[in-house]
Amino acid sequence: MPLFEDIVHKALASEIRREILLSLAKNDKYLTEISKEAKKKPQTVNFHLTLLEEIGLITSYTKGGKKYYSLKDKRI
Repeated sequence: MPLFEDIVHKALASEIRREILLSLAKNDKYLTEISKEAKKKPQTVNFHLTLLEEIGLITSYTKGGKKYYSLKDKRI
C-alpha cells in the first residue's frame, strides 16, 4: 500500500478525526465550534486538527482573529 494511502487510512481510523472531517465538509469552522460539535476538549480536537493538517487533508487560515479550518478537497 502506498505511504499516503496508509497515512490517510490511519487518519480515518479515528472516530474523532472522521467527525472533524464530516463537520468541515459542511463549512469552515474554528476550534471552539468543532470541539463543541464533537463534544471533546479543545486540546483534544487541536491535536487531531494538527495531525489532519500535517498529512494534508485540511488547511487553516486566520480570519477576524480566529483560526479557521477547512477541507483541502471536498471529495473526502
